Amino acid sequence: MDVLAYNRTQLNTERIKKINKRTMVFILPPKASLGTFSRVLRFPYIGVIKDIYASCDSSGGDDTELSVEKCSQSVYDVLPVWESVLAYPVTIKANRRSSKTADIPYELAAGYEQINKDDHFRVVITKSGGASNITVEVVVELDTEID
Repeated sequence: MDVLAYNRTQLNTERIKKINKRTMVFILPPKASLGTFSRVLRFPYIGVIKDIYASCDSSGGDDTELSVEKCSQSVYDVLPVWESVLAYPVTIKANRRSSKTADIPYELAAGYEQINKDDHFRVVITKSGGASNITVEVVVELDTEID
């Protein structure tokens, strides 16, 4: 058997890992206030959170801090238990328009970056600095195996 035929055989018998990314987008009300955003998203894939980004149309006079929380499908329908995926919040600094300028970048909580199929997500404003028209993006890397 020649090398090319051997390589084709190996590729046909082994699983090939393909990386995909999906983004959950939360668009908060124009004048979102302190507390939990009422919209919840279900994420129908298994994956790992790779990035969280927040931006606003109009910056506030003080820092705005956000948290992203998740809840598993198994408890969502009965009695939801929400847990933050962050150790440090996503921050939009005063007079800035995105979380990229934060002095202290957000940090994912250990073990909470992993997403199970059908986990639910929501956004909580933990400190309201006056930013308006906030959008929050949660980028998830999916591991898809192809037979």
